[in-house]
Amino acid sequence: MDAAIVRTTLQLVIPGILLIFGISFVWTWLIDRKRHYLLVLAGACVFFTLGAGSQIFGLPPGAGPNAVVSGAIYSAAVIAAAEGLLLRSGKTFGLYADVIIVCGFTALLAYFFYVDRNLLARFYIQSFGHGFVLLVTASRLSGLMRGRVVDRVLFWISLVFSIQFFPRTLLTIGLSAPWTGRHSQTRSSGRLCSSRSVC
Repeated sequence: MDAAIVRTTLQLVIPGILLIFGISFVWTWLIDRKRHYLLVLAGACVFFTLGAGSQIFGLPPGAGPNAVVSGAIYSAAVIAAAEGLLLRSGKTFGLYADVIIVCGFTALLAYFFYVDRNLLARFYIQSFGHGFVLLVTASRLSGLMRGRVVDRVLFWISLVFSIQFFPRTLLTIGLSAPWTGRHSQTRSSGRLCSSRSVC
């Protein structure tokens, strides 16, 4: 089998699993329609799948449009996941805040591609930014520590997952740009994209 086909198939595994989770959330909501947060979590799974598909298949074509569009979709996925977790506890950031956050991420990604091209900056904006959003979400769910076992487990998973964005990013990329020229930048872009969607 062609290596490119194998690589693409492997890249589709995680988005495929998340899409199945999304379908499961919708199915569960159809059984208990009072749990509206399940639809938001399903939306997060769909957004992530769309973001991955945009990046894997290069849609829209072109490095710039693809970086901005896929980044915006991934940011929407993070916000949807955060809102789903908050709605489960009767809380929310609010639609206006959600839109502002996604637009902010998108504007920064566009700036660091079209104005001051910097792959490292785009990587940190998304990794640290998404981690911060999820960390704020976990902090707002701190009341779950006094709840049932499932609530406490959900809180600690959310907290640990949000914190891991920061050391993982530093250990993966470091603090300096991993390229010195045009060709090495292209190779580094591929490595960065394989670990996080910023290209």
